Amino acid sequence: LVRGTLWNLQGEARHASDASANLPTLRACQLRAPHGATIRVPGRSLLGHEPQVVTNFRLNVPRAHDPLWQVIEVPAVHNASTQDALAFVARALGLEEVGGEVEEKFRGNTIFVTIEYGENGWRISETNPHKPPTHLGAAIDVGTTTIAVLLVDLHSGEVLAQAGAFNAQMHSGDDVLTRINLCMNDKGEVGKLQRAAAETIQALVEETLRATQKSQDDLACYVAAGNTTMQHLLAGVDPTSMGYAPFTPQFLNHRFLPSILSTHNVHLLPGAAAYVGADLTAGILSSGLIYDDGPSLLVDVGTNGEIVLKHGEKLWGCATAAGPAFEGAGLSNGMRAGDGAISHIVFDEQFHIQTEQIHPEKQPKPLGICGSAYLDFLAQARRIELLNVAGRFDRESDAGKVMLQKGLLTQGEWGWQLEIARGAGRSSIFVSEPDVARLLQAK
Repeated sequence: LVRGTLWNLQGEARHASDASANLPTLRACQLRAPHGATIRVPGRSLLGHEPQVVTNFRLNVPRAHDPLWQVIEVPAVHNASTQDALAFVARALGLEEVGGEVEEKFRGNTIFVTIEYGENGWRISETNPHKPPTHLGAAIDVGTTTIAVLLVDLHSGEVLAQAGAFNAQMHSGDDVLTRINLCMNDKGEVGKLQRAAAETIQALVEETLRATQKSQDDLACYVAAGNTTMQHLLAGVDPTSMGYAPFTPQFLNHRFLPSILSTHNVHLLPGAAAYVGADLTAGILSSGLIYDDGPSLLVDVGTNGEIVLKHGEKLWGCATAAGPAFEGAGLSNGMRAGDGAISHIVFDEQFHIQTEQIHPEKQPKPLGICGSAYLDFLAQARRIELLNVAGRFDRESDAGKVMLQKGLLTQGEWGWQLEIARGAGRSSIFVSEPDVARLLQAK
């Protein structure tokens, strides 16, 4: 019975696809099956869904290039042994002793010393008469919704490749509180969520390696930054204590994770508090906020929202559960700001709906609505009094009467909804009252 029903579902989906230039509608598909059952296919599961992840970035400050893995050239000194040279390097690094065996065949010759920063600080990991090939590092932004990876040349500091994807932990919940609650109720979820993040990261690292025709052997280390919950889950540490007052994290300092990704070690950057994590401390430095005279604001509006204020010599930080609404998740026709997304919505004086779309030349029919358009909608609908102060459609207002007359304002499954546009397959792209409620919570 299930197999037959699914086959019928596929047949109907294909039929809709043929009518819309071979693209099924991006909006969730809902079909009536025998015996009163309802089959609902989420929009992101349909063929027309293409995840859009933004990975572009810019550093606003010059930086000292001092990577966690580097090679130091130690010139030959007459009558000096390699042990003497290594002892010199060790003293320069503040090390008490030199580990590993030293071969006397290097006596009197230039040597190359490989040093790595690990759990206990700097250590000498290798000595060689020949300069080893340039190694690479992976810089990772572990977001609640999105993970991004940069592949970096550790010698020059050049970014060679970048990749991004949705965090596979999303299958277990859209926000950190949901994932914390999962761990609170079942300690086995910590390991599952750790594996989900690690597998996402590993796939992205492999994508950047393929793009540069490099291999895992060329990688020397990973560095990751994320909000404090993401850092805990990546480290396999139970975040439950951050789910209730006084919201105490298990760790905030730099943490060294041995070999959770392939055979390489992972450095987690330090955070500030339970809900102001390492992604914010990294942002404070890389954006240049820390060096501004101020007053200055750093605003991170993602699944979790944080704001940091610099005034004088002090920093103040706060956080809120912004929710995934601004990224389109959880909304009837929400999507990322990618090709085919409606990016702006305007109501003119006659209450006509005007929209702008991202790259209509690539995707003629709109696929959904992204965060900027949802914010437009809230402001515009309040301006013309289509929405009341409670976020409900006011059908008695002038705008409401016009929308009803045009057949754009209709009763949906979960309340009233306003059609904004027609998408692929003439699907209705709309904003519903539950969508407005979720946006207001995020706002």
